Amino acid sequence: MTRLSFLRIPTIAPACLAFALVLAMGCGATFDPHFEQPDEEGQRPSGQTSFETPLGPSSGGGYYADPSLDSGMGSVGTGVQPPTNDSAESDDGAGNGSGQTPRLVEESDIFEIEGGLLYLLNRYRGLQIIDLTDLGAPKLIGHAPIHGYPKEMYLRDGVAYVLVSDYWNYWWRDDGLGTSFHGSQLRLIDVRDPAKPEIVGAIDLEGDCSDSRVVGDALYLVSQRNAFWTNLSSGDVTDETSVISIDLRDPGALKIADQVRFPSASWAEQHLFADEQAFVIASVSWIYDQSTSWMGAYQTKLQYVDITDPTGRIAVRGTIDLEGRVQERWAIDIHAQALDETSEPRRVLRAVSAEDWGNGDVTLATFDVTEPDAIEALGKLTLQMDEQLKSTRFDGARGYVVTFKNIDPLFAFDLSNPREPKLLGELEMPGWLDFMVPMGERVVALGRDENSRLSVSLVDVSGDAPTLLERVSVGTGWGWVPSDADDYAKIFRVFPEIGLIAFPFSHWDGESYRTMSGVQLIDLDLSADKLTERGLIASAGYVERGVLHGEARLLTLSSEIFQAVDIADRGQPKVLSTLELARHVTDFALLGDEDLAVQLSGDLDSGELALTVTTRGDPNAVTPIGRLELAAPEARLFLNGQMAWIVYRQRASPHDWQAQTAIQVVDLSAPARPRLRGKLVLPSATHGGYAWRSLDELVRASDTALAIHRQSSVGGWYLEGPIVADVAMATNTRDGDDAAPSDAIFLVDLSDPDAPRIASTIALADSEWTGSLRAQSGNLYLSDYTTAVSGGLFVARYRLRAFDVSDLDHPRALPKVSIPGWIVGMSDDGKTIYTQEAAWLGSGAIRHSLHKLSLGETSATLLGTLSLPDGLDVFHVVGDRAYATRYAYGVADSGSATNASATVDQVWRSTSELLSIDLSPDAPALLDRANIPGNGYGWLHAVAGERLYINDGSVLFIYALDETGVPSLDRFVRIQWGLQGIVVDDERAYLPSGSYGIQTIDLKSGD
Repeated sequence: MTRLSFLRIPTIAPACLAFALVLAMGCGATFDPHFEQPDEEGQRPSGQTSFETPLGPSSGGGYYADPSLDSGMGSVGTGVQPPTNDSAESDDGAGNGSGQTPRLVEESDIFEIEGGLLYLLNRYRGLQIIDLTDLGAPKLIGHAPIHGYPKEMYLRDGVAYVLVSDYWNYWWRDDGLGTSFHGSQLRLIDVRDPAKPEIVGAIDLEGDCSDSRVVGDALYLVSQRNAFWTNLSSGDVTDETSVISIDLRDPGALKIADQVRFPSASWAEQHLFADEQAFVIASVSWIYDQSTSWMGAYQTKLQYVDITDPTGRIAVRGTIDLEGRVQERWAIDIHAQALDETSEPRRVLRAVSAEDWGNGDVTLATFDVTEPDAIEALGKLTLQMDEQLKSTRFDGARGYVVTFKNIDPLFAFDLSNPREPKLLGELEMPGWLDFMVPMGERVVALGRDENSRLSVSLVDVSGDAPTLLERVSVGTGWGWVPSDADDYAKIFRVFPEIGLIAFPFSHWDGESYRTMSGVQLIDLDLSADKLTERGLIASAGYVERGVLHGEARLLTLSSEIFQAVDIADRGQPKVLSTLELARHVTDFALLGDEDLAVQLSGDLDSGELALTVTTRGDPNAVTPIGRLELAAPEARLFLNGQMAWIVYRQRASPHDWQAQTAIQVVDLSAPARPRLRGKLVLPSATHGGYAWRSLDELVRASDTALAIHRQSSVGGWYLEGPIVADVAMATNTRDGDDAAPSDAIFLVDLSDPDAPRIASTIALADSEWTGSLRAQSGNLYLSDYTTAVSGGLFVARYRLRAFDVSDLDHPRALPKVSIPGWIVGMSDDGKTIYTQEAAWLGSGAIRHSLHKLSLGETSATLLGTLSLPDGLDVFHVVGDRAYATRYAYGVADSGSATNASATVDQVWRSTSELLSIDLSPDAPALLDRANIPGNGYGWLHAVAGERLYINDGSVLFIYALDETGVPSLDRFVRIQWGLQGIVVDDERAYLPSGSYGIQTIDLKSGD
């Protein structure tokens, strides 16, 4: 039989205990004197049976140190330098493109359509290739996963060039140590066989690759390096911008033609203008006034980078310093025009900058950059408006600037004489414009109306003073588009030849209390100067593009689904087909001994949930074996044979902040046709968000029962409403006489799948916090505490609460037992328990301890204690071994350059360790303590199948356990962010990872 194990992130962590305990300190009671505290060194005598945990001096209000928040010292690996071509020669700058065939300037996007195929860069699944031959039944035929955030793509000669931002990489060096890299990456994917795309090359780019262009046969990449972000664990303080060129003449070969670097300000905002001759890179920084130490102003440096050499060689040429902030790429352009009636055309750069990010003067300046090593300032015009700059656009000899304060002015400028820019006129209108598309005598603009709703405006700019002709507002309430200002042209599409405007957007719907997304259609009639709102093509997920495919078809591209839509009737667009691209997986389980798996996938924004049945070998299959739609945005999944128990929150209406916990039974006996069986709704409501996991603890009480722990916070985060009268109360287990306990355990009997029921309710009282619920051998166990003043100290009295639930209808309370700290594990027979404690010492320090206790009927006797270092997170107890990870952040020697802000060679670093503990002796003993490689954030996610799984965000370290129980690093696996759990069978580890779906690891081959 296949061995199965399912491991989750624990719902109660020490940080939660710490916060709850701090809230409780103002309302303690005096303890009985026979409870014993640790001595001044935090030690306890063996044989002790009553315990208090000192929290701090009572006069000071108490203190509690959560181990997960403590600091320490350590080191991590540094980043690596990107490859360069040092032999490449820089252009001498003489060339200006004259006499050469103009080179096409191509901008990237997240999609490309070629040969009936859609090449789509999905943020969660990487490169996906979709066959569009039949729009009624599109097919996903190829897929190449990409780690990091896929940002943009070019398709050329059967190769996809994919730019990845925030890229993490990790590998082993020959000396056995790990090396990590954080930056960006250019990845090459061979797509000549669309069904089997293959990654054939990659180059790591230090810093954030902020922009790119293909010009002729060269791909140019602009990367911005910030030392603090790129190489935090060193004394590195170098901030710079790099421009790298890639030779595209040999498809699939990664050949760097040239690379140049120049200084940039730390955390600089950066924008790019590009034509066939030059890149103009605007780097915005804040310059401090040294005389005042804090006052300052924005300044922008325009760097001219010469790319006229068709082989890809680059030359850094002149610079322009502007006062104020250039806030988008559209505020810069180069226009060929004569400076007077008799001169030859010159290359004139126009730029608009604002005095501040808020209100301030706006300046339009012109420069002659024909000779980029001797740039000449031509003219300048300043609008002393004390308003916020919203958008800019140039169109031949015209320029348009939009500012905003209370009334939105649109200014029109005459730039026919660059030496004397002239203000022609202005239009005052409510709202503002964010992006303008010049169309000769008309401008179509995306912006907002007087109520801040997204709107599209049509403006007449044929005369000196612009005139607003028409405006259409869309959505309800606040809306937004999936792009920053530099990429507005990719999402706001105007098709004058067929009279259409289309753009994706999302908005918050106040009626349904949900985020609604889709692609909006608007008719554009330039002959009648008319805009008409038409249909909205609704879509799930984060909608990123609306792509016109012929005159009557439109493709919607979102993070989750692809849609082909017939827009012949624009008022009522008809969805022809829908193809799922990425399921947001919230839970996952293996279905018995069959080769099947079950997952829950939900959309928190839409409130939808689906149960999906797939094979284990392909859990991300676009076409699953079976599927059942449910109305629950987030849920937990438990399997009992062929029955699935789905626990979720439900509300009477979207506006209701109170929610009830519901249990839905789904029959999986026919996996291709899951069907609903019985449903139970708990009678009491809770306050809280959709993410129920922060509110209830759930454990399996038996093969046919669940225990749901409903607790109320001392601070009033969430409170339980009254329990209705027909609920059976387990009076023999109640601690008080309250008819409506705010802390209770519901025992739910699911033995009859058609009639789940509440067998009994255990009311909990006489405590300030309860948690760490677990089930074992027919009993439920959890910890609680109360606080008081004892001997001049604030102290906490922890107890172990236990209930015999072998008879669900008549649970029996077992005696409360004093324990030091909260329970973190117990032996299989329930006779030995392990607790973790953080006790205040007289010196003000915190002593962290792991205790082993023998559990009797009325007391727990201390057998021994192991002192623990600060910064431990949750324990995993497996038989007679315990494993934990420790995180620390502190100052350590950098071993390299001196930090500019320090007099010694020290930097701040994160580090993590893995601790292995032997629980077999009376006093637990430390077996091993080893540094975890990686970025210093590793924490123990699961222990299963003789392996430990340590998550470091983008890397999963897998440790093998030898016969002594000491772990050794077996391998590392690159993973995506968002890991929520680990499910293991004999062959694979399955990693449910939210929007990234199910990542799988082959445990036999090591892949």
